[in-house]
Amino acid sequence: MKDSHSISSANAHAIFILTIAFLALTAALYAPLMSWVIILSVCAVVVRLSVYLGWYTKLPETRTINLLSVLTVIALAWLGWQQGLLLSMVNLLVSACSLKLMIIRTKKELLQLFLSLLFLSGAAFIFEQGVLFVLLYSIILMSLMVGLALQFGSNSSIYYQTKKLTILSLQALPIAALLFLVFPQLPPLWIMPSDQNSASTGLSDTIRPGDIANLSQSSELAFRANFETIVPAPPQRYWRALVLEHFDGEEWTISEQRAKQILRNKAYKKEFSLTPIGQPIDYKVYAEASRALWLFTLDAPIPANKTTQSKIWQTDTFAFRAEQPLLSAIAYDVQSYPSVKLNQTNKRFDQQLNLQLPKKGNPKTREWVETLRRQIPNNKDFAATVLNYFADPVFSYTLTPPLMRGDSIDDFLFEQQQGFCSHYASAMTFILRHAGIPARIVAGYHGGEMLDKQVMSIYQYDAHAWVEAWMDDEGWVRFDPTGVVAPERLTLGLEAALQNKDAFLANQALSLRKFKHISFFSSLRNTLNKVDYFWSRWVVGFDKEQQSDLFETIVGKITPEKLMYLMLSVVAIIALFLFILFAPKLGSNKREPSLTLYLSMVNKLEASSQCVRGTRSPTQYLNEVEPYISIEAFNHAKVITRLFVKSQYTNNIDSNQKSILSKMKYHFRKLNKEI
Repeated sequence: MKDSHSISSANAHAIFILTIAFLALTAALYAPLMSWVIILSVCAVVVRLSVYLGWYTKLPETRTINLLSVLTVIALAWLGWQQGLLLSMVNLLVSACSLKLMIIRTKKELLQLFLSLLFLSGAAFIFEQGVLFVLLYSIILMSLMVGLALQFGSNSSIYYQTKKLTILSLQALPIAALLFLVFPQLPPLWIMPSDQNSASTGLSDTIRPGDIANLSQSSELAFRANFETIVPAPPQRYWRALVLEHFDGEEWTISEQRAKQILRNKAYKKEFSLTPIGQPIDYKVYAEASRALWLFTLDAPIPANKTTQSKIWQTDTFAFRAEQPLLSAIAYDVQSYPSVKLNQTNKRFDQQLNLQLPKKGNPKTREWVETLRRQIPNNKDFAATVLNYFADPVFSYTLTPPLMRGDSIDDFLFEQQQGFCSHYASAMTFILRHAGIPARIVAGYHGGEMLDKQVMSIYQYDAHAWVEAWMDDEGWVRFDPTGVVAPERLTLGLEAALQNKDAFLANQALSLRKFKHISFFSSLRNTLNKVDYFWSRWVVGFDKEQQSDLFETIVGKITPEKLMYLMLSVVAIIALFLFILFAPKLGSNKREPSLTLYLSMVNKLEASSQCVRGTRSPTQYLNEVEPYISIEAFNHAKVITRLFVKSQYTNNIDSNQKSILSKMKYHFRKLNKEI
């Protein structure tokens, strides 16, 4: 017996639209999905499209899908632990949607897929909240609603359902915007466990010489800064992110002792507190999702307000860390005090930690340092001499240095002498440590592109590494050997510092940044950046503090009574808006488009022939009016009448309604010319 709810009895376009929406969601979630999950999704889409187009008529059997389900669960259990809980759940949901898509046979199963895709669309906002992605997700959500309407609506015309849902969405948009502004900005109701094993976008907590050079081939946005006071000069735009204090001979990492100290301080709520000195630089940072903990600040930073203080943890490396990995964009307010000396820390702990070196390796460098140290016992003079050593013309700045083998510091200093910022920072830190001077690498960004007079955009190609060395009472002092080798890097940016300009963003041929010399592309890029900044600031970055400022602008000093009146006013505005939208329709029934068009034709004929239709049927009235109009006009009226009768009294609405209406409009235009 055939299932009364079988999908074959409904509109097959619904499944097709849900299939395309699922394909778009899979593409949007490309980054967090495992490769085999993407392959499974594509296979499901191919199967469903093949059935829709008639290339293949038989769906996979239930036992085949059950077998795939078992294999999927095993694969997720085996590989998912490397992804973390959140990414594993997203991969599980995409896999489940793929399997469900391949076996949809009933309306119930279609509804289940619709709800799953709706949830998956919401999950996608965790990873991307940029304006272009929001536009993409909005189109996907609209497609899902159209698919559902096609399956369960009375009129199964794609055009009709799309138009209807678009109108409803536009009507709901002002209400949604108003509720967004006044609805309390609550903290998350739950917090996802940290995905410690998930890959991050941007800087890594492990740096090998050359890693930042690879990162500098990316034109992706890292963060933006909106300055409320002065904007620092280009050479002073050092954006601290993380401090690397352990070296194993090949790579620099965050010290295990430092990491344990941070966790211990957080457990006992002993947050580092900086004593500010001098005039601050006030700014707000809008950081992109990186799935990492570190944030970006100028030296020396403190949270500018309680809202920011609740989002971050300030470490004694003068860096900010987020309370949770940045799975979505975040905004925070900072005050930086450039006059503060970086000596307000545990001196003994810092010095001990930053003298560590492997016992063996790089013998040439060690011998050279020991000789130089005997000649220059003063720490400041020694550091200055090492810095000047890199001013030798034999050293060059490049994104494509040769591979350093074996003793990498020896190879770099005395053989290759070509490198990027991380090569120079690594070599200088090694030299200072072997000379008995505590030193460490700071990884972050340098520079930034001004979007307007107060807003700066910092991209991944601005990634940079420099050195901090402990100089007695001054504490940590910055030394940047890159500024000696390629001073243009600090004043004009990365592209200006490269001898081979073609190497800049060589792997991103379609990046608009590469075409900045063409006015059209430069203007387009600037416009897109401003739109994205506006979205980041007023939508993604809209927080409790901004909402309070908005309320104070409207009602003055905030009191419970004023808030109550404000909320009542919002409810009244929404009620009035809904009344304006729907009150005119309460007393009237909306006509079908074909009926409206037919009645318009009747009005035309009545005015032209003075022959009133009255209670005559469409065919009777056509015969009655024939003697009073031209043959051409009669022929067009005859076609319109025939099509109207067909649309109203035959069972062709689902498949031919749009075509019928289009033909009626064509002949109505012709009729207008004849009358």
